[in-house]
Amino acid sequence: MTIYQKIIVHGKVQGVSFRKSAAQKANELSVKGYVINLSDGTVMMEAEGYQASMDEFIEWCYIGSVMSDVKKIDIMSGEVKGYKSFRIKK
Repeated sequence: MTIYQKIIVHGKVQGVSFRKSAAQKANELSVKGYVINLSDGTVMMEAEGYQASMDEFIEWCYIGSVMSDVKKIDIMSGEVKGYKSFRIKK
């Protein structure tokens, strides 16, 4: 069963290839949705996938890209939206 989660990542997550790395990890795990930088310095993702894939993706989010420094993650569940791919929004 596919689940949906909105993920907000706090810390040093902009300008450190976080979005690109998140997209690579999402595609590796068949997670669909998108990632975007927010004006407050956080990164927000809407992600959908099977429970095991989502668990692994969120585990990755706590680590992030090589140069990122994740301080905190907020996760909210919601209705599945039916994304077909995972993309980086500008």
